[in-house]
Amino acid sequence: VWQGGHQQLLTWKLTQLTPGNTILALGIMFLSMDMLYAPLHHLLHLPSLYPLIHKHHHRQHFPTRGYLDAGNEHPIEHMIGVMCTWFAVCMAEIVLPTIGMCFDKVKECGIIGLLDGGDYNMTRTKGGGVHALTVLIFFQFHAALAMMNHSPYNVQFSLPFVGSASLFGAENKLLRWLDEIPFVGKWVKRIVTGQWFKYSVEHHEMHHRKFNFNYGQYCMFYDLWMGTFIEYEGPKSAGEIEAGKKKGLKEK
Repeated sequence: VWQGGHQQLLTWKLTQLTPGNTILALGIMFLSMDMLYAPLHHLLHLPSLYPLIHKHHHRQHFPTRGYLDAGNEHPIEHMIGVMCTWFAVCMAEIVLPTIGMCFDKVKECGIIGLLDGGDYNMTRTKGGGVHALTVLIFFQFHAALAMMNHSPYNVQFSLPFVGSASLFGAENKLLRWLDEIPFVGKWVKRIVTGQWFKYSVEHHEMHHRKFNFNYGQYCMFYDLWMGTFIEYEGPKSAGEIEAGKKKGLKEK
């Protein structure tokens, strides 16, 4: 784009930085990446595919070497990861301007006008939602978190949404009321409190211990939905994990 003389299509000037093309764009990129990565990761664990591609990465049952273990993968798996990364960037590049277009149309024509269609200018959906600096930051954070996922350090954080216990206390009446709602209460509470986006090195450590769980990288929403999420079961040495796997194979 730059070398072709199309700089006007790229948001790159520092004066063009906004909360939308930075913070909001980063959130969309991380969510979009896991939306695609988690099911593809699950697919690589199918018995017919696992020995051919992903088994190479899981030879390390207790990853501690950071990016050396994170990047120790089959070339096909690496290409899938690159595809997911650029998919995330493209999603933010298209989604943000589309949201802006919808708001503009609602402001101009109302909700009915949004559903109506008509001769409204759709050129804003061509892109322009992400600042170039945001893309560079996303690449760095993505690499750093992948490295942390394969390290011995206990790093974790969740999104502090409005209404979360971290902001208003664990005894918040709204949160306690959600606990009492059958079936959907706990799900709504996870979304409101940011628990569905809880990054933890422990989650991926459990995936290396038990291969058929915790397919997501940052957001555990896919695993919560598919029933493949498990909590951390406490620290174990590499020898204990290996002994547990051999015991499981003997029992089978």
